Amino acid sequence: MSVREFMDELSVFSELTDQEINLLDPLCHVVEGRSGDCIIYEGEPVEQLYILITGEASVIKDRSDGKQATIGTVGQDDVLGEMSFFKHTPATVTIESKTAYKALAIDQSQLQRFLEGHPTIGYKVMKKLNRVTSRRLKVMVGFIADHMSAKEEVYHSGRK
Repeated sequence: MSVREFMDELSVFSELTDQEINLLDPLCHVVEGRSGDCIIYEGEPVEQLYILITGEASVIKDRSDGKQATIGTVGQDDVLGEMSFFKHTPATVTIESKTAYKALAIDQSQLQRFLEGHPTIGYKVMKKLNRVTSRRLKVMVGFIADHMSAKEEVYHSGRK
C-alpha cells in the first residue's frame, strides 16, 4: 500500500480534499516496528508525529517512586506525539508497542512549517488533533477520578 492509500484510511485526514492530501503526502512516510519497540520515550524530544495504521501500544508514565505505570493503550488510527507537537516539549509519556505495528510518520517541524503556509489545511488538521487531545484528556480525567475514588475507599474503610 502507498503512503497516500494509508492517508485515505486515517481519520486525521478525513476532512481534507484529495488535493490537500496530495500536498501533505510528501511529508509522510511509513515506519514499522516489532512488539516491545518504543515509539516515543518519555523525556526525549519527539521529532515525528505518528498515526498508527496497525498494531497496539501501551502508554507508560514514569512515577515519582521510579516505577512505571501503564495509563492507557493506543491502537489503529490513534495519533502519537501530538502533545509535544502542540507544546514543543519533550514527550510526557513512553509509547511501547504491544504488537508489531505500522505507523504513518510526519516530521513535526516540517509539518508545522507546512501548516503555517497552508492555513486552511492547518485549520482542518489542528481541529482534528485538538479533538484527539480533548478525547485523551477526558479519558485521563476519568482515570484519575477512578484512582482517587479507590484511594478514598481504602482510606475510609480503615485499611490505610
